[in-house]
Amino acid sequence: MATQAQMNANRANAQKSTGPSTDTGKARTSQNALKTGIYAESEVTKHENPEQLIQLTTEYYDQHQPATAEARQMVDELIQSAWRTRRITRGEARLWDYLYSQTENTPEHLREGHAFFLGNIQFARIERMLQSVSRRSRQIEDKLHKLEAAPVVEPQPEPRAPPTESSTAQPTESETTSPEIGFVSSGGFQFPTEAAWRLKFGLLPGHPLNHRECPHCGDFGRERFNCKYEVPKESK
Repeated sequence: MATQAQMNANRANAQKSTGPSTDTGKARTSQNALKTGIYAESEVTKHENPEQLIQLTTEYYDQHQPATAEARQMVDELIQSAWRTRRITRGEARLWDYLYSQTENTPEHLREGHAFFLGNIQFARIERMLQSVSRRSRQIEDKLHKLEAAPVVEPQPEPRAPPTESSTAQPTESETTSPEIGFVSSGGFQFPTEAAWRLKFGLLPGHPLNHRECPHCGDFGRERFNCKYEVPKESK
């Protein structure tokens, strides 16, 4: 609970913080309106000084330097929590003043106790409000610190598409030397060419495709051991 000395100190501090006074400071704080969601017109009551809110906003943004929308939102919430704490504390001081005014007929050494007795319920409510704001502020600070400590992930470049083959590309050596497979019949069967057939069965040029037509192999039906894979001269 705030004492009379604390109330006097709060009032003195409120009078000292009047916002930026130099042209440089005012120019810098004017840029904060472009980055933050805090607006003095909507956040300040008629009994509060909007310059103090501008100064508070500048201090928080200078300290954290938020670079993303998520970080700016967290900093704005911290500013609002700090501003509400000031308001609640100031209201507590005003409540003490009011309660003191209700104890004029009470002996001087008993007036503070009498004032507390009159406002104990209100003071307990103020304490709960301060604890709630402080708890919320600590939660936001923890999240903001984790966000600030997280490593920055650089976007990965998109993989380059493989170059398309030109329609005028020259065939490779393997394409020019490999034998043609053959042609496909209407029934879907693919007939091998003579070159592919010879390559498959190891037949040299000049040897008949059918072993039965070879004078060396004859009716044996397959390659004979002594066949030289070529047609004799007299049979040509």
